[in-house]
Amino acid sequence: MERDVFLTLNGRRWEEDGVETVTSLSAPAQYFEQDGCRYLFYKEAGEGAGAPVKCRIRLQGNILEVNRKGSVSTRLVFEAGARHRADYATPFGLLSFDICTSCIRSLFGEDVGEIEAAYTLEDGNQLIARCELSIKIHKKGKVLQENSR
Repeated sequence: MERDVFLTLNGRRWEEDGVETVTSLSAPAQYFEQDGCRYLFYKEAGEGAGAPVKCRIRLQGNILEVNRKGSVSTRLVFEAGARHRADYATPFGLLSFDICTSCIRSLFGEDVGEIEAAYTLEDGNQLIARCELSIKIHKKGKVLQENSR
């Protein structure tokens, strides 16, 4: 069953020199479950005046996959205890790095859900940054309560 939901995506990144970067995105999305997977589809604004970037989030068990297609294209795989190579195609060229996920957590209720991932970005064995990703999903008027965990 497909449902219209609201998605809030928050990212935190700490560079090796301690500089912290916080990003946030809120957007309407479509959510559905199929064959044991949870899917979210949404669009992000393109770089500059570029076309919107189409995004798909897929959660199956403890594996989170984020696909983006458009002016910026990538496939990011987060799996606790595993290393996955990612190629990030931008208008300025291709960036490649490894995603080393330490933890993935998810919690879903009837009208709300949350997915969290803690990971590092690495180039070979060289640390680029420590990162956290939080994805919150809710129907309009519903919010995941902190004490419901």
